[in-house]
Amino acid sequence: MSQHKATEERRYRMELAVVILIGLAVAVGAVVAILSLGGSSGDDVRQEFGGLPAAVE
Repeated sequence: MSQHKATEERRYRMELAVVILIGLAVAVGAVVAILSLGGSSGDDVRQEFGGLPAAVE
């Protein structure tokens, strides 16, 4: 019975590792996509909100 439990635990860990790797790949892909699109230059944000400058502390 303990061998079955160990095998099941290994399978669970492998599935968890795969899910984490897929999540990381999606996150990296999203960052690359955002950066490749150029992101925001800052002027776009100001124009969108009526041209008000950002608050300075």
